[in-house]
Amino acid sequence: MNQDFQSIQMLNTTPNDLVNQLKDAIIPELMEKLAAQFSPKEPETYLSRSETAKLLKIDQSTLFRWTKKKVLQPIYIEGKVLFQRSDIENYLNNNKIN
Repeated sequence: MNQDFQSIQMLNTTPNDLVNQLKDAIIPELMEKLAAQFSPKEPETYLSRSETAKLLKIDQSTLFRWTKKKVLQPIYIEGKVLFQRSDIENYLNNNKIN
């Protein structure tokens, strides 16, 4: 008969020791996962073209070319061209020279 159960044999382990070992192994991992899911989200920060160019230390003409090449994706709000700070930070982190 095929069973999907596995057995564990514990020698010299009291029930309290077992409970404590399980708590020590499981609770920190669960707390970390819950903290990641329920941590307060920071509101997105939007930067103008000049702020973005200054942050990246590039000229606005370079930023314009990068936008055309889809290196960075702008957001258009009421006729303004804005960039999400998180997109810029992701770009910088993904294109670091080690």
